[in-house]
Amino acid sequence: MKWQLNISLKRKKLISQVCTSIFFLFAGIEYAVILPTLNDYLKNEFHTKQFFYGIVLSAFSLSGVLVAPVYGVWYDRTHKTKMMIIFANMWEIAGNILYFIGINEYFVLGGRLLAGVGAGVGSAIFAHIAQTTTEAERAAAISILMAARQLGLLFGPGFNVALQKCDFYIGSFHVNKYTSPGLLMAILWGLQQLLFLIVYFDIPTLEQQKKMAEAEATLVSSEQQGEQFRDYAALPNGSVQNASINQTEEEEEVKERLLNGNGTLAINRYEEAMGQHNVVADAIGGGGSGEYISALPQDEAYMQHGGGGVKEEEEEKEKPPSFCWSLNECLTEEIVVLLAVQFVFYFNQPGLETAVVPLNELYLNFNEIDNSIFYCVCGVELLIFFLVVKIMSKKVSDRMILLIGLVIETLSLGLLAIFVPRSIPGDVSKNLPTFIISCGIQVSGLAFLAVSIISLFSKVVPQKIQGFSQGIRRATGGLATIMGPLWSGSTVLQPFLMLIVMVVLFVLSLVMVLASWKRLKAKSERTGVVSPSNMLNVESETEPLLPSDDVQA
Repeated sequence: MKWQLNISLKRKKLISQVCTSIFFLFAGIEYAVILPTLNDYLKNEFHTKQFFYGIVLSAFSLSGVLVAPVYGVWYDRTHKTKMMIIFANMWEIAGNILYFIGINEYFVLGGRLLAGVGAGVGSAIFAHIAQTTTEAERAAAISILMAARQLGLLFGPGFNVALQKCDFYIGSFHVNKYTSPGLLMAILWGLQQLLFLIVYFDIPTLEQQKKMAEAEATLVSSEQQGEQFRDYAALPNGSVQNASINQTEEEEEVKERLLNGNGTLAINRYEEAMGQHNVVADAIGGGGSGEYISALPQDEAYMQHGGGGVKEEEEEKEKPPSFCWSLNECLTEEIVVLLAVQFVFYFNQPGLETAVVPLNELYLNFNEIDNSIFYCVCGVELLIFFLVVKIMSKKVSDRMILLIGLVIETLSLGLLAIFVPRSIPGDVSKNLPTFIISCGIQVSGLAFLAVSIISLFSKVVPQKIQGFSQGIRRATGGLATIMGPLWSGSTVLQPFLMLIVMVVLFVLSLVMVLASWKRLKAKSERTGVVSPSNMLNVESETEPLLPSDDVQA
């Protein structure tokens, strides 16, 4: 649409980032409003056995694990993030409507399964970020999304307070404290759907932005050369007519080059340049922009741009990678190490969250309100550290942030493994200070790991398979999210065993990271090949779009 062409690339990126942040905000709210009431919903409304609660809880993660690689491959082949998120939102809306209807326990189970299908699109979102942000700004962009989800987790309890008072009917469907979370989320995801339909933009990848910059540089250079040929328009009418004929063909060729690059920005600059030059031509009697186009550089590379050989080469380059090649690329040392760290992180953290409530009740005599306050304080601390990581990412490498996070988590869980088994149940005065210190340290490390794993992972995999690899990474985390609570739930009465296994897993991760330290950096740094992330500065439109000779990779 024409109005979209008048919005700058920088503003489109900002709008799209706001939209994706709202997506993660709603994901956090959904987790915070559904999880606290799910167990009572199943028990009081349908009288299910306790094991069914675990099945419903795992259903969301299971469907996300299965569809995340599918979304990833879809993104690699199309780069149509807007279409994918709109499709995913439909699953979220349908799942939450089923959860709200709640005719029986299987409607609730099906609702969580469908919602998980929608949540799996996160792999495509992170792949989109990896392909549209520079390496320097990527960690900051990811930390914003993580912070948005954390805000949702903080706002969720506030919604729950209001939902507790719901007691009315919509037709034959009863809206109460158990079904209202599904209705609320169906409405929020519906609003999110409208937002993405109206204002979200598919941002060109860095490779496409690089082509746009090159095309723009060609146009600017041609405009400068065109100044030298103004007198050409003043020649006899026959010459001017020939120029106009040449102009028509070559103008279409240049515009086609810009359109092939999906370059909204380049199209704007092209039209602006053409419009300005038409005014000059009319003023001197040229009758059009023929002198501008005819002055384009006629070097061999330019003349061959539309040739068969170049087209075949570009088609070969843009051909989607095969599954075997993609899988082989995901089995390199550095990627395997990061997937292992991802698994350990998402095994330990949900497992620890599962065990925290019963441990709080046993050792600190916490009730529901105390636990809510505890989670709220942890959420605020985590949000602060996401902002800290965002600031640090501009000066500290991703692998160093990853190392800091692993050290913090290992030390904090080690303290808990020493402290918890020796604590006396109910002795709040002695247990509370040590427990607060240990948990405070543990929460501070989460932001370092959550951001650095995703950011570093996006830099060590080839750009062509960002979607597929992000799907594998998300599936790995989803599998760990299912297994972690099962482990902690079965060993919560043996806290030393539960915690020491978590410590050992983090120690193994730390050893793997140190052993592969030299390989845990961006591909461009290891191979010496300049990536589009480094060749193209898209942070500010006032800076040169092409790199100068002194820019380092």
